[in-house]
Amino acid sequence: MDTVLLILFVLVCFILTLVILLQPGKGGGMGALGGGGPAGGVFGSRGAVPFLSKMTVYLGVSFAVLVLILARMNADPTRIEDRTGGANGVGGADATAPSDDASAPGGPDAAAPAPAPAPASTPTAPTPTAPTPTPEPAPAPAPAPAPGNP
Repeated sequence: MDTVLLILFVLVCFILTLVILLQPGKGGGMGALGGGGPAGGVFGSRGAVPFLSKMTVYLGVSFAVLVLILARMNADPTRIEDRTGGANGVGGADATAPSDDASAPGGPDAAAPAPAPAPASTPTAPTPTAPTPTPEPAPAPAPAPAPGNP
């Protein structure tokens, strides 16, 4: 289904680009391509303007719808794992997912992580403390008098 929608999307993009480029400018119209003229030719008296305008609207709407469908299909995380072969790239199932098999080591609830503690409702600010004074060093002892001096 993805491939079909993707091919249709590319086709719509290509045709929409061509239809937009075929639309007449401010004066040239289809006459610049070698067609046109006073008789109108294949598309009638007004030329290809109404046909190209309607095609632009239809292709634009189909482009937008296809973009939304493809985006929705690719936004589903289970589809991404299926497409890439699982989280480990080996199989279709995710090997890191907890098993519901009771014969698994630890039982079915052993692989479930513990719930995280709830955050505090109001953060508490640390209480300021007064700095403790550092004691001053003791003065150095006076030098002893020299011998022979009273």
